[in-house]
Amino acid sequence: MVTLIEREGDSVLGVAYRIAREQSDAVLAELDRRERAGYVRALVEVEFSEPPFGRVRALVYRARPENPGFVANADDESIAKVARSARGPSGDNASYVRRLAQALRELGEDDPHVFAIERLLAPKP
Repeated sequence: MVTLIEREGDSVLGVAYRIAREQSDAVLAELDRRERAGYVRALVEVEFSEPPFGRVRALVYRARPENPGFVANADDESIAKVARSARGPSGDNASYVRRLAQALRELGEDDPHVFAIERLLAPKP
């Protein structure tokens, strides 16, 4: 997951998962545990770029501004500093940024902000 800032007219490329009804309680409990430090559940409309789904409602976790990892208005260096030291139940944030950047490249997407933070997290020679 990545913290998204809602802005009129912006879009996000991502993946939505459909959870089987009989697994939803267990999956939501695990997500709630993982995202408990500063995130809240929210329902949003998502639009799929490929048929057959069209528009559906989906559950996301939104960061609360009081979350200590919420650095929405910070410069890239400040964000990289947080990513270097932050760690959650799923691992360290620096590795997450690197995996996110790689996934974007594999999708053929250009995200200058993510790539700049990735460069700042690269080991110094």
